[in-house]
Amino acid sequence: RLFLTGFASTAVFGPLVGRLCDTYGRKAGTLAFSLLYSLGAMSTRSNLLGVLLLGRVLGGIGTSLLFSAPEAWLVGEAGREGVESSLGETFGLAYAGDSIVAILAGQIAGLAAAQRAPSG
Repeated sequence: RLFLTGFASTAVFGPLVGRLCDTYGRKAGTLAFSLLYSLGAMSTRSNLLGVLLLGRVLGGIGTSLLFSAPEAWLVGEAGREGVESSLGETFGLAYAGDSIVAILAGQIAGLAAAQRAPSG
């Protein structure tokens, strides 16, 4: 149930977060994502259920911000600066980088698991 709290908060707060980004700006939304997601991550160190639940809610709201604010901020700034032509290359590099990081993370996790041996 704790795990589902993050998904539920993303679903519940997603529409509100989008409107707030439209009102206060994508940069503010991106900064709010960083803060909320960091607080959510820090909450995992707690043994208190209330803190863990609050952290999952904050992480869910942060995830909603992550999927709306940063890319919109980049596109808006590129338009303001007159460098829209570089967006294709920028997004291409970002997606390629995401893929490389995902592959490397899987390989490193596999190596770590092999070193530690099965548990449980």
